[in-house]
Amino acid sequence: MLGTARPDIAEQLRYRKRQELQQDLVQLTGKNITAQGKVKLLTSCPACQQGLSRYTDDTGLETDFIVVELCNHKLGENWQREFVASVNAGGNERVLLQPVGSQQRHKPATEPQFSMVVQWPPHHPFQFS
Repeated sequence: MLGTARPDIAEQLRYRKRQELQQDLVQLTGKNITAQGKVKLLTSCPACQQGLSRYTDDTGLETDFIVVELCNHKLGENWQREFVASVNAGGNERVLLQPVGSQQRHKPATEPQFSMVVQWPPHHPFQFS
């Protein structure tokens, strides 16, 4: 909505974000643009991933979800294909969300905190916190 209501301000915001990303790349790699896919910017927010992917041509940064990257490292590059094949073959997946510290006395917080335990396949349990 900002882009259509105030394109001048939206362009300034995009310019500033592009500058910040390039400065961070210089600190990380010594160059303000990197080879495609050489540096990944991870997020858990779909809107952020979509917005940050707009800077790929200018920076070379690849954006991805944190959970996908963790699964790639923990379960291998073919985890998505294997997961779909397992579900199609009658397997199941289990995702449990538990409040962090639910076993302990609950302290009120401004935002609920959760621990996600994913078990798939059964011989590869791991936990995200």
